Parts: sequence; structure tokens; C-alpha cells
Amino acid sequence: MSVPIAGFRQSHVMRSCGPKMSTNLPTNSNSDLGLRFTELVTLFAMLLWSYTDVLSVFYRKWDADPQYSHGFLVPLIAVFILWLRWPKDREDLFRWSSWGVVLLVLALLVRHVSIRYYIEWFEQLSFVACVLGLFAAIFGLSCWKWYTPSVVFLAFAVPLPHTLEVALREPLRRAGTLASTYFMQGFGLPAFATGNSITIGEAKVDVVGACSGLRMMMVFFALSTAVAICASSRPMWQRAMIIVSAIPIAIFSNVIRITLTGTLYALNAPDGAHFLHDHAEWLMMPLALGLHLLELWIFDKLFIPEIVDHRPAGFGDAPAVPLP
Repeated sequence: MSVPIAGFRQSHVMRSCGPKMSTNLPTNSNSDLGLRFTELVTLFAMLLWSYTDVLSVFYRKWDADPQYSHGFLVPLIAVFILWLRWPKDREDLFRWSSWGVVLLVLALLVRHVSIRYYIEWFEQLSFVACVLGLFAAIFGLSCWKWYTPSVVFLAFAVPLPHTLEVALREPLRRAGTLASTYFMQGFGLPAFATGNSITIGEAKVDVVGACSGLRMMMVFFALSTAVAICASSRPMWQRAMIIVSAIPIAIFSNVIRITLTGTLYALNAPDGAHFLHDHAEWLMMPLALGLHLLELWIFDKLFIPEIVDHRPAGFGDAPAVPLP
């Protein structure tokens, strides 16, 4: 009786292992991943070719205007965010979605209308929408949390319209002038503002358009957004605060720069004032990042994460034993 039983057990194990080995194969093999990536690269190359005129405008703007020189780094940061957020579970990757095709068609329609009516900014933004539609079509909607932040981050490479740029620059100049004047008055300097000029004794500082802080705001806003996207372990409201607080932090950093420049002029140190004015970006960015770190430190001190015990009631709790 022992031989048939052993034979029965062996055949039963062989029959049970066969189907399990075939059903537990991953849905996306390495060959499938390579094929899908090849399709993605091919379609993305075609998209770049169709937007050659728009990309050339981007390059000229990044190269000629220091306010948009950060545009060269935006695609690299977007790729880094995409790699950092790569999902561990690949079973839902590379699933074609018709909704992505719809988004891609709508983006191309927006581009057509923008070209017809000479709306250059919408045509430039349609490139970002096309990239988003391309990712949605290839990867599907189930992984939108993975690729959407990095694709939307590409919008920071798009230059602002001239009218919007002028509308933002003038209020920033005025705010920087008034706030810097108040700071210098607080330090005991005889400063007063006339328009966008600050008179400190016999010295005079003109807050021109380049000193409005718009460049600092755009660069720091993009950097803060990247930090908020990568800080996935923090609550959503803290990540939103990181993005929102980038605007006042950038304005404050620019005010500090104008205040120090005016103070050096008042102290009859024009060489130091010129050096600070020419190399202010290298000093403002560490100051702004330090204020961000201070903000995160305050969050950690004020809000302690709650540890939730998911064990059943009484699980692992030793019963109380009365002492004799």
C-alpha cells in the first residue's frame, strides 16, 4: 500500500505544480517592458519633431533671458521625479487607454486653434498636454499618480506671456521697494521711497525690473514644487504649504537682497554693494532653502504624526495579574 500512495502523492504534486507555475507568471515581462518603452520613445520622438518650432522658441528664451535660464534643468528634474516615483508593482503598467488618446487629440486641437488665432502661450502649453496624453495612452489611467506630477512639472519650462510677466513684475518691484525701505528705517537708516527708488542719505538705489524678484520667484517656485512632489512621506497639506509658501519666501529673500545692497551704499561701500548685486542669486537661494527647512522643522515640532495600532482589541496585551 505504501508504493501506490507514494506514487499518488508524487503525481498529485506534479499536477498541482504545473498550473501554478503557469498562472504566477508576471503580466509584464522584461520583453513587454522593453517593447512598451520602445513605443514610448518612438512616439515621444515624433512628438518632439512635430513641436520643433515650439522647442526652438523655448531654447532661445532659456538662452537669452536669465529669468528663464532654469528651463534647461526642468526636463532633467522631471525625469528624476519620474524615476523616483517609479511604481514597485508593475502589473498595471503599459495598459493602453483610449482616454489618453482623447487627451492627446484635444491637446493637438488646442494647438491648432492657438496657431490659427496667434495665441503662442496656449500652443506652448499644448506640448505639456500632449506629453500627458501620450503617457496616459501608453501607461493607462491606473498609474496617473506616477507620471502626472513629472509631466505637469514641465510647465515650469514654458515662458510666461509678456503681458502676465509685466503685470507681475511691477507689483513685485513696488512691494520690494516699500518693504526694503521699512527694513532700512528699522535699522536706523534715513531711507525713504520715491516711486521705485530708495534714497538713503546721499545714496540712491533704483529697483529696476531685474530686481523685482520675479526670476527668483519662478526658480524657487519650481524648486519648491519638486521638493513637495518628492516628499511623499509628508501629509498632503504640508506638501501644499511647501508650494504656497515659496511665493512669500522668494519675495522676502529679494527684500533682504535690496536691503543689504542699500545698506552697503549707505555705509559708503559701493564695491560690496556691486558684488552683492551681481552675485545675489548665489546668496538668495541658500537663504530661501534655509527658510524652507525652518518651515519643515516647525511642522515637525507642532504636528506629531499619530501612530495607529491596527491590531485587534486585546491582541498582544498581557492580562493583568493581581499582586498578592
